[in-house]
Amino acid sequence: MKKSVKLLQWCSGIGLLCLCSWTVYPQSILEPQPAATRSAITNKTPDIAPPPLKSPASGKTGSVQPSEITTLDGKTYKGVTIQRVDPDGLMVYYTPVGGGIGANKIKFKNLSDNLQRQYNYDPAKAAAYEALQAQGMAAWRVQSQREDEATKRAGIERAQQDAFEQQKAELEQQQKKAHPEMTEEQKKEAQKQIEATWSRMTSAVKAGRITN
Repeated sequence: MKKSVKLLQWCSGIGLLCLCSWTVYPQSILEPQPAATRSAITNKTPDIAPPPLKSPASGKTGSVQPSEITTLDGKTYKGVTIQRVDPDGLMVYYTPVGGGIGANKIKFKNLSDNLQRQYNYDPAKAAAYEALQAQGMAAWRVQSQREDEATKRAGIERAQQDAFEQQKAELEQQQKKAHPEMTEEQKKEAQKQIEATWSRMTSAVKAGRITN
């Protein structure tokens, strides 16, 4: 009897506990949970894609290239396009006064302080670059001079060879004129004359007209 009472009390406590839970959290049990909550509970990937990441702010662009440059000596270049930046200056295309396209190397030494700073002019680097360029130009001139001398020697040798061939041809022509080559008919006629002369001489010797 005591066991039945205790069992009845225990069942009553369980029922009261369930009733309280239903009263406090009825929506959490009945209403569907958001996708993120279901995913956290079930450990599944949510169906809703995460929002895209914001791209970082783009950095500042470099300094705008000048469209017109006036050098320290007063010369102005219009319609300028920077073709190359060297340590000692700017290689530029520009529009001449008469139209068309011009090209020139403008040294940093002849540019304003603003342009020197804009293109990171370093006098030490510029001097080293100019020295290297001068060495290369000197080597090129020596090589070019050697090639020119070799070309001249080859021309002189060809001229000498041509003169020799011409003299040889002229000499052969003169020899042909002095001793013309006989044709076959001329050779036969000369043979007949020789035979006739020999025959007459033989007859004269036999006749006693020719004696030793």
